[in-house]
Amino acid sequence: MIPFNPPPEPPDFDKQVRQPGNAWLLKNPDPKKGTKDYWSPFKSILADGFKNLCGYSVMYEPVGTVDHFLSRDNYRSLAYEWSNLRFASAWINSTKGTLDDQVLDHA
Repeated sequence: MIPFNPPPEPPDFDKQVRQPGNAWLLKNPDPKKGTKDYWSPFKSILADGFKNLCGYSVMYEPVGTVDHFLSRDNYRSLAYEWSNLRFASAWINSTKGTLDDQVLDHA
C-alpha cells in the first residue's frame, strides 16, 4: 500500500466550502435533501495532492471525483470538512456508497 499525505487544507476552503456548506446544512436539516456541492472547485487541488492517483486503488486517475471518505448520508456534519475528502475514481466512489466502516484508509 502506498501511503498518502493528504494535501493541506487550502487557505480559502473554510470561506468557500465549510462556512456556506454548514450554513446550508442548518437551513436544510432533512437528510433526504442531501448536501449542496461546494467542494467541486477544489477538485484540482485534491487531485494534485493525490498526484492524480485514486485514494483507494492508487491507480492513475486522469478525471476522478471528490469522494467523501465518510459518506455524506451517514456523516452529514463532515460533508464540508477538508479532512474527509479524497480524490477517487468515479466508479469506486459510486460503488463505495455508504460502506464507511468497510473501507481502508491510510490518509
